[in-house]
Amino acid sequence: MKKVLILCTGNSCRSIIAEALVNAKLEGVEAYSAGVRASKKVNAYAKRVLEEEGIWKDSYRSKALDEVLHVDFDLVVTVCDHANETCPMFPRPLPKIHVGFSDPDGKDYGAFILTYQAIEAELLPIIQAELNKEKAMKIEVLGMGCSKCQALMQAVKEAVAKSGKFAQIDKVEDSIAIMNYGVMSTPALVIDGVVKSSGKVLSVDEIVALLNV
Repeated sequence: MKKVLILCTGNSCRSIIAEALVNAKLEGVEAYSAGVRASKKVNAYAKRVLEEEGIWKDSYRSKALDEVLHVDFDLVVTVCDHANETCPMFPRPLPKIHVGFSDPDGKDYGAFILTYQAIEAELLPIIQAELNKEKAMKIEVLGMGCSKCQALMQAVKEAVAKSGKFAQIDKVEDSIAIMNYGVMSTPALVIDGVVKSSGKVLSVDEIVALLNV
């Protein structure tokens, strides 16, 4: 289970909404929220929009950062400029990203609906991509576009789908780039910078086995 911390200033609106959305919409991700100057009170409109969407939990509350520092986070997200500028040091180095949203506090309920929609549409895909980035394999198929190269590329795509791995798949046709790998015969398969095969088309099952090493 990946763990994400969402920070803002008061931890009463944006970060609470983001925490609830991540927990409700992103599988395999657990979100926490906190404030660099926690208000200790959840905005009533923030609670209302989450209740109407069916994702409010009574455990959601405004809290200071100290209360969550014991959690082993995989990612820290700041959703307001002040939190981004004053983001504190953590016990260990952590990936941090900033995705700012306008503060709906003090505005009418419609502003909270728009904030909810913006966070769902913009922030959730970014968090998912950031968390997947850590475990993404880089797979390269080296070759000059021959039929065997095309066959290997197709087998790689099927193997990735079969294995369930998250991977970036690239086709490399530049002769200098291929030579830099020391490959003398194509097609060749490179996984995370290591040449795994050259001069032949591997089967889907053979590629799956390499992906699982």
